[in-house]
Amino acid sequence: MASEPSGRELSGKESLALPLSQWLQLMLAEITAKREALERARAEEARRSEERAARCADSRGGASRS
Repeated sequence: MASEPSGRELSGKESLALPLSQWLQLMLAEITAKREALERARAEEARRSEERAARCADSRGGASRS
């Protein structure tokens, strides 16, 4: 009879582990999505900065040509 409670404890732990595992997977997915969004935002800002620098250089070059 001593083995019965441990069997119940295992099933209890297993039932807690499954939702926890799913929760962890969701949290990891959310963290990954946020990281990817941040990387995209940084890449977009870098692209805009390069475009601004190129426009600024073009406007200086155009002014000196006139």
